[in-house]
Amino acid sequence: MRHLRWFLLLVILLLLPVTASRAAVKSSYATPTLFVHGYHGGLNSLGPLIDRAELERKGQRVLIAEITPQKIQFIGRWPKSVKHPIIQVIFQNNQANWNLDAQWLNRLLTILKEKYNLKNYNAVGHSRGSLALVIANEHQPALKLKRLVVIAGSFDGALWRDDRVNENHFLASGRPAIIHPEYQEILKHRNQFPKQTRVLAIAGNRLDGTNSDGVVSLVSALSLRYALDKQVKEYRQKIFYGKNTEHSQLPRFNQSVQQTTIDFIWPS
Repeated sequence: MRHLRWFLLLVILLLLPVTASRAAVKSSYATPTLFVHGYHGGLNSLGPLIDRAELERKGQRVLIAEITPQKIQFIGRWPKSVKHPIIQVIFQNNQANWNLDAQWLNRLLTILKEKYNLKNYNAVGHSRGSLALVIANEHQPALKLKRLVVIAGSFDGALWRDDRVNENHFLASGRPAIIHPEYQEILKHRNQFPKQTRVLAIAGNRLDGTNSDGVVSLVSALSLRYALDKQVKEYRQKIFYGKNTEHSQLPRFNQSVQQTTIDFIWPS
């Protein structure tokens, strides 16, 4: 009986390093950055921005997460050795409302946490994708958002939907004069937005008199300041003017927007 106890103790001691090693391997994936397209978007919406990050060796695309109403499919392979992994998110239904997009994003975050044992993530959103990311993070996401870049976010309306050219403006308080339903929702839950997040909001102005990028007004894209400035760890915003500042051009063709995004997400 005594020999049996010694044998069992030896087995346990031999297994302990293996168990610890497996736990270390399981948690060794680096913090990923999610790239989320907007309404009617797809692979090409943020593809050139991802290509630029890869060209500069700042980030590496490891997965495409294709989200359908029924499931989430991962395409690609994520080696643990990748220092700055990129996950490109594609909504099969790219015309869904922002609440559905936000729910799907939170389902994705839950899966990523379970599958890769993650704790944190960064994100880059364009247009409706920016709005979905903000709303998702106001509803108890599975992962902690560390850095967020929102490009041409339609937080308080869009010119093709419910906004009008030069109709909205900022009040002295910094709040938009006209509050659309999506912005009302952001305001309602803003105290739940993660306090540890650093945020950069980017807007475009075509200098054509509309004070917009042709789709999203400056007021809408920069309205996040009033909602989140006092909530988050850091809030910055930047406006780009003139050439390549049309709504879809900002992340695809504007190299200054691309570089600003890359430098903010991966500062070192």
